Amino acid sequence: MKKITSFLLAAVAAGAVQQAGALNYAPTHLFLVFRQDATKDVLFDIGSVSNYLALATGTQTPVSFNQNTVVTNFPSGMAGVRFGIIGTTSQIDPLPRIWVTDATVLTTPAQMTFSKFSTISGKLDNVNLNAAIYTLSNAAPYIISTAASSSYDYLVTGGTLSAVTTFNGDAPTPVGGGLAPLPVDAVNPTTIALYQMEVSATNPKPAATLVGAFTLDINGNLTFTAGALPVLAASRITGIQADPLNSQSATVSFQTVVGANYALYYADEAAGPWQVVPGAGVANGDGTVQSLTDYDASAPMRFYRIETLY
Repeated sequence: MKKITSFLLAAVAAGAVQQAGALNYAPTHLFLVFRQDATKDVLFDIGSVSNYLALATGTQTPVSFNQNTVVTNFPSGMAGVRFGIIGTTSQIDPLPRIWVTDATVLTTPAQMTFSKFSTISGKLDNVNLNAAIYTLSNAAPYIISTAASSSYDYLVTGGTLSAVTTFNGDAPTPVGGGLAPLPVDAVNPTTIALYQMEVSATNPKPAATLVGAFTLDINGNLTFTAGALPVLAASRITGIQADPLNSQSATVSFQTVVGANYALYYADEAAGPWQVVPGAGVANGDGTVQSLTDYDASAPMRFYRIETLY
């Protein structure tokens, strides 16, 4: 299941357009990465991180990229494809920083030791510089085999063709300890948080800086929200179809919005406790009325609610 955020929240407004153009990569530029095991990676340069840092908190900015290139690269289009954002300063920058997304959203990564920071920065720099070199003569996105030693999949992830020592093994860990690395990319459609990370000699390590969040919706639209996680839109149940005597199932219909996901919860009493309905799955919002089904609605009385997810 995706990250649980809230049951009912307010909607947000949109802002200006950001273009994902040629791979004229320079340090501090961000790369949008799409990956899937055993399929070629696709990378887009989405411009300098300064374009995102300069926005007022809450500003929403659409980020364009060639969706057709992504869809045609993967066997099932964008279904099951992971995406993430990466970037780094140059190796000689007086203020070394890296920018990576965190797919857990609600778990803040900690700043890093010099050793871990150097390892991650070097791998990101390798991915980004090779992307720029191989696309020097054209404006196309960078498409590369996951088995290539300079690919994002090989250097950064724990994918099936990744290197023995990967970014995944050296990845940021949560504030307050814990050895489990935080995932950098996530299966679309969802929201992932973008953090700025630096070297810290303090123990325990302080929290990294939240730059904002990227939301990729079911229609392939990518939006950046500056300085915060996007506020999720409220959901409204529009109907319930139940036949407990014959089918012992109940189908709950509800209004969705683009960019949010939805899960079905139940309780035997209005006051709870509430639990996710087993086997109901998650609905990807597209602006239409959708439904989720409880296939074991055999209790004399059952209450339902829809939870909004990133």
